[in-house]
Amino acid sequence: MIAKIFYFLGIYFLIFCQSVLSGQINYSLLQQADSLFDHKRFTESLSLYEKIYQQGEYSPRMLTRLSLIHEGLGNYTMALYFLDVYYSKIPDQEVLRKMDELASRYNLEGYDYNDLVFFISLYKEYRTYLVILFLISSLMFLLYLYLRKRQEGKVGWRPIFFMIILGAIYLLSNYDIVPSKGIVNKDAVLMSAPSAGSDRLGVINKGHRLTIRTQQDIWCKVQWHGQVAYIRENNVLFVR
Repeated sequence: MIAKIFYFLGIYFLIFCQSVLSGQINYSLLQQADSLFDHKRFTESLSLYEKIYQQGEYSPRMLTRLSLIHEGLGNYTMALYFLDVYYSKIPDQEVLRKMDELASRYNLEGYDYNDLVFFISLYKEYRTYLVILFLISSLMFLLYLYLRKRQEGKVGWRPIFFMIILGAIYLLSNYDIVPSKGIVNKDAVLMSAPSAGSDRLGVINKGHRLTIRTQQDIWCKVQWHGQVAYIRENNVLFVR
């Protein structure tokens, strides 16, 4: 039984590590985009950068350059979006300052930051390492249970603690305990329920940042001005 548990934990660990290390950047395409950017051919580099990003690949410098290009084109919504994606991966006070500057310039809401937000950003940055730490801890604790069982013939309540560690691994690996954020990508209507026939609560302009509570079909349940509202998901750029 112990051997089987070790086996499945080992397989899970390998699959997890593979998912973490997969999705490397297309460096050839990235070099082309960087070269175009350095030669001030911004719109041409933008198309390549966005192609790379759509493949689920990006580097911190690429995100900042995407933001700079969009800001130069007057598309402040996308400029804020790429800065927010950057910050969700790498908490950086300079990025916060830039986001606050853009949000203030265009009178946008939802970009308030405090110590809790900074702590959440740190958690998201180091979440992978936290899962690996729990995996290693579970393997060590399982070894401890095995040795104690052989030496003393009983392990008492200790397997409960082991199950708690496994539960933490499962939750951290499969669920995001931090609410998602979304930036409104065009002027949209907020509804009182997830239905086109429900009451209109008002219009929200592009660029505002929302907390996404849940998603239901084509609707997102959001928090706005202290009340619950619904917005079509195609009107939101999700920041994971």
